[in-house]
Amino acid sequence: MPVIASAVTAWLVARQLTHQSFLMVPGFPSPVSVEMIGQTVLIGIICAFVSILVMLAVAFSERCFQRITVFKGFLRPILGGLLLGGLALLTPTVLGAGHGAMQILLVSNPTWLLLTTTIVFKILASAISLDSGFRGGLFFASLLLGALIGQLYSIVLTGPLPTLALQPGTAAIAALAALGTGVLGAPFSMVCLALEITGDFSVTVGAVVASSVCALIVRELFGYSFATWRFHLRGEVIRGPQDIGWVRQMSAASLMRTDFENALTTMPIGEAQKLFSPAQVRQIVLRDPSGIYAGIVPAATLHSVANQDDEQLGSLAQQQDECLLPTTPVREILKAFERSEADVLAVVDRTDHRATIGTLSEAHVLRTYGEELERRNQELFSR
Repeated sequence: MPVIASAVTAWLVARQLTHQSFLMVPGFPSPVSVEMIGQTVLIGIICAFVSILVMLAVAFSERCFQRITVFKGFLRPILGGLLLGGLALLTPTVLGAGHGAMQILLVSNPTWLLLTTTIVFKILASAISLDSGFRGGLFFASLLLGALIGQLYSIVLTGPLPTLALQPGTAAIAALAALGTGVLGAPFSMVCLALEITGDFSVTVGAVVASSVCALIVRELFGYSFATWRFHLRGEVIRGPQDIGWVRQMSAASLMRTDFENALTTMPIGEAQKLFSPAQVRQIVLRDPSGIYAGIVPAATLHSVANQDDEQLGSLAQQQDECLLPTTPVREILKAFERSEADVLAVVDRTDHRATIGTLSEAHVLRTYGEELERRNQELFSR
């Protein structure tokens, strides 16, 4: 609610103080038709691949700048400034967010060569700026790139098919919304922005189609948007907005059971068979004489052994090298169960000591995770 209230208030104040729109889109929009829908689908496909290219360019640029290890806080901005200055000598539109550049290019009928070079240089400039230490993001850069791609599409198609090509303004708005969706992962916001810019529902229909197609392709081929990808670089494991908070809260410490049977590895098997009944105990957690975790023995395995009463219990140990830490998140816990093919894993206090503090069963984790996921989905759809 605070975000909605602030956004509406800002819009009302801006409209009262000025009548100038955010962006002037020249020409009459293309009417809604089968041809228009088909072309916006194609624009969405193009923007999806450009979105992936932008994110890969940022990742590649980051790897390049990370190789600078000497005076990195000093040399990275200097090198980034030199590269940006070189690009600006070729076309000044790469500098800044691009508000003025978008408006100028929309109304000045640029050539396809100017649009192509501006798109390439803007992608390079955005990646260099982000990874060399300058502040900012890809929000308006993605809008500018989308508008230029839409214009380029319209200009290229106008030559061979002048009667079929979309009007440049319509194509620009559709591509603006599509690329913004692919990079930022906010389709609803991009569609609302398209409607706010134009005030025309026919253009908004094209934006909806292009954004939907772009979002689907980026999600299938790349996996996530730029914003989610940046969370991944910081160590987060989210895949969508519904996973941000509660998935991280589910860890081994909150899921484990602390009432478990344990025994020394040196205990004779015959004594263990008398002490641990299969009707009451499912597994025994082993510890060595110094208290270090030494594996798990299932009760069924223990009682299936015959004529080995003098053998030590440690000879039956399983999962000696597979254990969990209290901070292990639920996603990593499930991967550990899949990797070890075990039904139960031990939770140890830390990696250097490995004293057992609890046990965790795969069935309990799956049941708890499913119940929590169902509860969160109900909260999401009942709002």
